[in-house]
Amino acid sequence: MLDFGQELRKVIYVMDQFRAAHQHISCQGCMVLLYVHMDSGISVRDLSAKVGIQQAHASRLISSFLKVHRKKQAGLDLLYFKEDPMDRRVKRLYLTSKGEGILRRIDEYFRVLAANNG
Repeated sequence: MLDFGQELRKVIYVMDQFRAAHQHISCQGCMVLLYVHMDSGISVRDLSAKVGIQQAHASRLISSFLKVHRKKQAGLDLLYFKEDPMDRRVKRLYLTSKGEGILRRIDEYFRVLAANNG
């Protein structure tokens, strides 16, 4: 039987891993990082549709996750982008090694849980 409290603790663990990178990462920011992890090379347009936000908002949010923020300030260095070779207007998003580290810790956490419960 599903233990709702236990499931909530899993969600909290995931959120804490993102907050360790930056205290004020929003839920939408977490979703951005999770979708980029699941679909490496996703375009900004496709990502904004999946997260359910306007493309302009997605671009601002993504900017804070780059090495250098759009306002030329230091960013979180969790994402980087490459231009699509077929269409230079399209930016493809990828996790940096720092971003991959966050997702690797989350993956390890769930593997340990699965091994202990299965």
